[in-house]
Parts: sequence; structure tokens; C-alpha cells
Amino acid sequence: MAGALWSFWQVRGHFEEARRRLERALVADETPTALRARALVGAALLADKAGSVGVARLHAEEALHLYLELGDPWGAAYARYALGAVASIERDWTRARDIWEESRQAFRELGDDHFVLVLTRSVAWMYEELGDIERSRTLTEEYLGRARELGNERVMARGLGALAMLAVAEGRLADARTMMEESYRIDHELGFSVFIGVDLVRFAAVLAREGKPAPAAQLVSRADRLYEEIGTARESWAAQERDGTLAIIRSELDDAGLAEALAQGRELTLDEAVALASADSGSAK
Repeated sequence: MAGALWSFWQVRGHFEEARRRLERALVADETPTALRARALVGAALLADKAGSVGVARLHAEEALHLYLELGDPWGAAYARYALGAVASIERDWTRARDIWEESRQAFRELGDDHFVLVLTRSVAWMYEELGDIERSRTLTEEYLGRARELGNERVMARGLGALAMLAVAEGRLADARTMMEESYRIDHELGFSVFIGVDLVRFAAVLAREGKPAPAAQLVSRADRLYEEIGTARESWAAQERDGTLAIIRSELDDAGLAEALAQGRELTLDEAVALASADSGSAK
């Protein structure tokens, strides 16, 4: 049951419950079954989000070993997905890309459209980290279009967010805002707490570049509080996005102004925070 529910707990932001239940289940029954392997993948992906990279790697490697011994090609591709995530946390972009490419090809051969989309998103991210922005953009547009065809909104939101940040980097702030509004709508409807926090910071990135540092700081602060509430740390890429936006804000606000904006942001509801990011937010606060 824990192996089946971990993704639900992840989406809903119940990270501590997920990690606790998975680790207890793994200790309680070490029988080398497909059910254990599935729980190991969940534990690996949750451990890497908690910064426990060594634990994540051990769980993913054990899962891969079990799935291979069981002759389960879907499971082996799933375990490689987790191993690629570990490599990405270690910032070994080339290794992560190669593992994810292998996993993506396996899922394609198995006819699993969902995980082909998930892995295409992951590979696109690795090309971005490796500096091949155009390859990353092409893959992102590819999986976003396919996700729309399939009605896979969870993957759609990730594609929209990635393209929004490329638009921010290119100064296309109106385009970025439009994509972020759709991304947030999906994450809000799904109750995907972690990515609501990412959305808020990305909205802040738009505001900061529009010369609106105070509302941008409020959004960053509200995102910080959200991560505290759900009890998980940001992944490294999300932390980099936050820190980069906060650096722009610091260049525009003095210490007192920044402290005031951050304090105000912590008191916002999520609806109030998103209202700050609307097109006419400049006069909001």
C-alpha cells in the first residue's frame, strides 16, 4: 500500500508521512518482491528530495537489482528513472541524461505514454543544464504538445513552467506570465503543493524583472512558508531559481524594505499571493 500511495503523498505534499511509512514498510518486510521494488523507488525519489542522496542511491540500486532479477522490464525502466534523479541531485548532468534516455527508450518500447512524457521532460532539463538550450526547448515543446494531446495536465504544467523560465531569460515577460498562469491553475487544481511553491517563485521572477521588487519578495516569502508547511526542502534547481530572483530583488530594495516585504509575504494566503502576480499587480502593494 505504501508503494502504491507514495506518489499521491508526494503530490499532496505529505512528504514526512510518505518517507516514514515507506521506510517502516521496507524494514518490516525484506522479501525480494516487485512490491518491495516499487516501494524502494518511491523511497529513493522521496529521499533525494530530502537531501539524503546516499540513501536514495541505495534504494534505487536495490530496486533495479530486484526488477532485473524478476525479469520486469517496466520495473527496471522505473528504477532507472529513480537512478537518473539521484544523478541529477549530484549534478552529474551527463550521467543523468544518459540514464534517463535509456529509461525513456524502454518506456517507449513498452508503450507507456505517461513515462515517455515524464522522461522527455527530465532529458530536456538535462540538456538545459548542459547548455544546449535549443535542444532543451525543442524537447520541451515536443512533450508539452504531446501532453496536451493526451490530456496529461501534470506533465503539461511542467512544460509550461520550463518554457516560461526560458521566456523570462529572453525578456518575454508577458509570454512567461501567461504560461505561468496556466501552470499554476493546473498545480492548484491538482493540489500539487511543491510545484505551487515553484510557481510562486517563477511569478516572482517575472515581477522582479518588471521592476516590482516588493511584490516579488512577498511571493518568494510565501513560497518559503509553503515549503515549511509541507516539510520538505527545495530541490537544487528550485533553490537556484529562488536565489537568483532574490538577488535581483536585493539589488532593488534596501534591507528594511526587503525585511518588510518578506514579512508581509508570509502572511498572504495563496490566493492573495497569486493575485500579486496578475497582470495589473504593480499597484497591488
